[in-house]
Amino acid sequence: MKSSSQISRRWWVLLAILGLWAVVMAQACERNAERADTDGPVAKSDSNEEGGAKVDEVGEGPTTLPGEAKPGTVQPKSPGPEGPGVFFLSGLKGYLEPCGCSAEVLLGGIDRITGYVAAAQKLYPDVAMLDAGDMLFEFAELEEHAIPQEKAKTDVIVAAQKALGTEVTVPGELDFAMGVDFYQKTLEQAGVEPIAANLKLGGKALAATEVLDLEDIKLGVVGAVNPELYKDVEGVSASEPVPAVEAAVASLKEQGAQTIVLLMHGDLEATQNVLEAVDGIDFGVVGHGPRETDQVYEVGGGHTLEAYDQGRYLGVLKLLQRDKGEPYTNASAGSKTEIEKLQRLIEHKKKQLERFPPSKRRENPPILQRLRDDIAEREAKLEKLRTEDVKVPEAGNAFIYRPVPMEPGLPINDKLNNLRNEYNKSLQELQSKVEREVPPVEEGQAFFVGNQECARCHVQEQAFWEKTEHATAVETLEERNKLFDQSCIGCHVVGYEKPGGSVIGKLHYEAKLGERTIQKNLEDVGCENCHGPGSDHVQAPIDASGNPQHIKADPVESDCMECHVPEHSPQFNFDAYVKDITGEGHEMSTK
Repeated sequence: MKSSSQISRRWWVLLAILGLWAVVMAQACERNAERADTDGPVAKSDSNEEGGAKVDEVGEGPTTLPGEAKPGTVQPKSPGPEGPGVFFLSGLKGYLEPCGCSAEVLLGGIDRITGYVAAAQKLYPDVAMLDAGDMLFEFAELEEHAIPQEKAKTDVIVAAQKALGTEVTVPGELDFAMGVDFYQKTLEQAGVEPIAANLKLGGKALAATEVLDLEDIKLGVVGAVNPELYKDVEGVSASEPVPAVEAAVASLKEQGAQTIVLLMHGDLEATQNVLEAVDGIDFGVVGHGPRETDQVYEVGGGHTLEAYDQGRYLGVLKLLQRDKGEPYTNASAGSKTEIEKLQRLIEHKKKQLERFPPSKRRENPPILQRLRDDIAEREAKLEKLRTEDVKVPEAGNAFIYRPVPMEPGLPINDKLNNLRNEYNKSLQELQSKVEREVPPVEEGQAFFVGNQECARCHVQEQAFWEKTEHATAVETLEERNKLFDQSCIGCHVVGYEKPGGSVIGKLHYEAKLGERTIQKNLEDVGCENCHGPGSDHVQAPIDASGNPQHIKADPVESDCMECHVPEHSPQFNFDAYVKDITGEGHEMSTK
C-alpha cells in the first residue's frame, strides 16, 4: 500500500506535466495563428513607408498616443544620389494632428510635418515646398458655430506654412469655406502665392505660373483645377484646364523653365487627362482625392504623383537633371518582381492582423506583437530594396519619388507642437462664447435620456457597459484637450446634434420625462448610441405581450458606421468589434 505522501507527490508531478503541456500547446496555437490563411486571397499593396514603420512603441508624454514611437527615433532619408527636392502636400484640410481614435490612424500632425521637412531639407542641396490645394478646411460649408474654431485653426496653419516655406499653392474648392476674401488674406499672411491657369477669384484671374530657382534647375510650376469641383463656390469661376495649361506651359518655356510641375487640383483621372493633352509637363501632382499609393503613372511625357491627404503623407520628389529640358525617367528601385512579391506578403500579413478581435486600449498581446514585428521587418526590407538599390540611368534625366508617411517617431517642430497644444487648450474658451442650443424635440418624438435612466432597470447591462471602452469615450478626449473640439466630440457622447440630445457645453441638463424631472448625463458612448433615443421606452418599456417596445433591440452595423468610418476606424469589423461591447449581462441577440 502506497503512503499518502507518495500519492501526493505523484499528483504534483502529474499537474506539473499537464501545466507544461498547456504552455507548449498555447505556444503552438500562437505559431499556427501566425501561419494561418497563407493560401488566402492577396490584395495588392500600393503604399510605401520610408524608413520602415515603428510598430506599437509607446512613447511618453501627454500628447503621445498608444502605438506611437518617441519623436526623433525615426529619421528622414534621401534615397539615391544627391539632387534637389520638391516636397508637396495635397489636401491638408486643416488637420493639425491625426485622429487618435485608433492606432491605425496615427499618421500626420502639423508638428510632425514641419519637423520632417526641417530635418529632410538638410539632406538635399535645395528644396521647393508646394501645396496642391484644400489646405484650410475639411468641408465646403461651415455652420456659424464652427467659425471661431476654424479661424483659430487657420492661425496654426498659417504658422505651419511659414515654417514649411511653402511657395505656391493651387486653390482647392474646400479652401473657400469662409469666402474668397478670407482665403486670400490667409495666404497673404502665410506668404504663399496662389496660382491657377483656369481659375478666377472675384472675377480676377490668378497668376497661372511661378518660376522657382531650385539649385541649378529652373523649376516651372503651373496651377490648374477641375472646373466641375467649383460649380457651387461663390465668387469663384473656372474654365476648361487644357487650353489654359497649354498657354501657361508655353509661357514657362519662354521664361527658361527646364522642368515643369503641374499642380492639378483634380483627381487622378483629371490630372492624367491634362498630361495626355499638353506636351512639356514633367510631373502632375494630384491635388484632389489623392490615393494612399506610391504608384507613378507615365502619361504623355509626364508622370503622376500622389500623396495621401490630411497631412498623412508628404510627397518627396528628387530631381536628377543632367540634360536640361529632356524627359525624366523613373529611377526604378530593386527588382520589380521582388518588390511586388514582398508587397503582397506584407499586405497579406496585415490582413491577418485585421482578423484578430480588437484588444483593449494600451494592451499589446504577444501574438499580435510578433506579427507586427514581422510586418515591420518586411517593410524595412522593402524600403531597403527601394532606396539602397535605386537604379539611376547613366545618362539623361531621372527622378526618385516617395510619398513619405508622417509616422510616429519622426522629428517634430517644437514651436508648432506648442501652437497646436495652445489651440487645443483654447477650445473651451472659444466654445463658451458660442451660443448653442440642443435641437428641439417635435411633438411625439422620442429623445435621449442618458444611461442613468436605462440603469434603473438594466442593472447588469450597465455594469457590463462600465467595463467597455465606450464608457471612457469622454475621458480619452479630456486626456488630449479635445473635449471641446467640434470635429471630435460628436462620436464620444450621446445624441450629438440630434433632437433632445447634446451639443458642446450641454452634456448635462434637466429635462421633463413624463411627470418626472430628470438630470441628463450624455457623456460617453452610451446605450442610446446603439439602441436609439429612450424616452418613450422608459415610460412604456413593454407592450401588452411583454415584449420590449419603443426601442431598437437589435442594433445593426450601420448604427456603428455613423462613427466607425473608414477615415477614423479603418479596421472596423462589426462582428469582431461587437464582441467587445457585449457579454455577460449584455448579450448580443441571437435572432
